[in-house]
Amino acid sequence: MGSALLQSNWTEYRTRVLEGASRSARRPNALQREEAQLAQIESLLHLLCGDTSRQQMLLATYRQNCRLLQSTNEDPLRQQRRLQTLSLHLIEAYWYADWPVFDDDPAIERGSTVLSLLDPAPEAPPAFRFEAAPRNLLQRIGRRLRRRPRQPHSAGMQTLFASQLSYRLTNQVALAAARLSPQSPPLFASSFLRSIKHQTRLAELGYQAPTPSAHCAGAAADLLACDESQRAALAHIASELLHRGLANSMNEGPCLHLCFSPQAMAAAESAPLDSLGL
Repeated sequence: MGSALLQSNWTEYRTRVLEGASRSARRPNALQREEAQLAQIESLLHLLCGDTSRQQMLLATYRQNCRLLQSTNEDPLRQQRRLQTLSLHLIEAYWYADWPVFDDDPAIERGSTVLSLLDPAPEAPPAFRFEAAPRNLLQRIGRRLRRRPRQPHSAGMQTLFASQLSYRLTNQVALAAARLSPQSPPLFASSFLRSIKHQTRLAELGYQAPTPSAHCAGAAADLLACDESQRAALAHIASELLHRGLANSMNEGPCLHLCFSPQAMAAAESAPLDSLGL
């Protein structure tokens, strides 16, 4: 029942969060903005789940992430973006809170549902670009020297692994973006699968890295466009997937965070090459 209710109502929850964000942004101080957002989330959680215990879990998740990710010198616009991101993140927390996750990077490498981006066989070759995060100063210097024209800035991936299902879905998105923007270089992927340890570290460093995370469940990808044409194509694809209930998306600065819904993940198992119908 809860899952069916979510599939029919999560887009309405998302719409009402975005509408309420602009109202709470007009509050005169940070505490009032945060209280207004919290009250809004509390009133809307019934749209995500009819289960009262689930509502309490999601509310506790929201409060915990507010404490972990809050900056003491936040300006009003940045605070509002953070609160909005955390509000939309609850959709993914509901979807994937019960999915298995990986405690650390070695656990990812041992995963039975995980593939290496360097050798994704028997899956199709990647239709997107990616690169590993540099491990030392020499690697950072070499990476800067090798940077290609129209390559978006990215810190690089901590681990070059993805879940099989999110890999298939992201490949479909990248191929669709190439068709819509044929003059652009391939789409750039900056993050797939993350361990709990890495996600926690990102939050400690001040990044928007709430928990539980769809990245840790292997259901999300962070994508970067290389130019305006590709950015428009990616926005169009994200909007279509959102409209059809196949993905939740969030703009995180230059990066588009795309979380595939459980419905999309299930479809990717049976139709690995064209389950999104893009």
